[in-house]
Amino acid sequence: MERFLDEKFYESLSDKPAKSVFKHLKFEWKNDQYIATLIDQNEHEIIKGYGYSVIEAINDLHSNLV
Repeated sequence: MERFLDEKFYESLSDKPAKSVFKHLKFEWKNDQYIATLIDQNEHEIIKGYGYSVIEAINDLHSNLV
């Protein structure tokens, strides 16, 4: 079930309104894992987090900041 929700969440990011909600976060699916990237206003990548779910990737990104 969690995997299904992650896939639906990731698919929703292709919608323009969803992208505007996450102004400084970029999400990718690569090598069987999600990648959450913190970006600046010029879309330069600052730091990344990885996980087998979107939440894990966000938590990993946050842990890397702390």
